[in-house]
Amino acid sequence: MENKNDNKQVMDIKELSQYLGIGKSTIYNLIRQKKIPASKIGKQYRFSRDIVDSWLKDKIITKKESSGSKTNIWFCSLAVFIINSSNFIKEGQNNGRKSC
Repeated sequence: MENKNDNKQVMDIKELSQYLGIGKSTIYNLIRQKKIPASKIGKQYRFSRDIVDSWLKDKIITKKESSGSKTNIWFCSLAVFIINSSNFIKEGQNNGRKSC
């Protein structure tokens, strides 16, 4: 049976919560952090299904990040630390340090 909300183009907090499968408090936190596209009409928030769908596509975690991002720098630093730590343990010293 088709849900009556499946064809709605504009959703409220409760409908978005059901649509995304996350709690209303999580949605409010995302709004507060300006991490989710929302429109405020009076005291209520509304969400365009098309914009939310587009936002979801932009949040796909397999999307390649730019080479200068903080995340890449962090992973590079972690990789160098692990490599250097394993070399230190294997060689008993820290010669031959590697870098990104």
